[in-house]
Amino acid sequence: MATITNTRSGKWKVQIRSGSRTVKCKTFTRKTDAKEWAKNFEADRERMEATGCTGAGITLRELVEEIQDNERRGNGNDPKTDHNTKFWLNRLGNKKLIDISAQDIRQHLKSYE
Repeated sequence: MATITNTRSGKWKVQIRSGSRTVKCKTFTRKTDAKEWAKNFEADRERMEATGCTGAGITLRELVEEIQDNERRGNGNDPKTDHNTKFWLNRLGNKKLIDISAQDIRQHLKSYE
């Protein structure tokens, strides 16, 4: 379930919750953008649940951010983004996990530094 709130700075914060746990949080300057993002996020989540692919509707960048957020909460330190992670984020970071194919990976491996 999405909750949209106006922050003190005048921005709009969206929190996606599953029970009492916050699954995803994002801030926008426009309320319409916040509503649209929340709507799309929930639609993606419903579609993934219906097909048995929960979590596959997020981008590689969102997955990395979620992992880093968990590390940050676990040890209080800001995790470093290593060379390998930066390489893949630069090439496939904006693609949804479900849309990343073996062909995409093979194509980018050719230019791996």
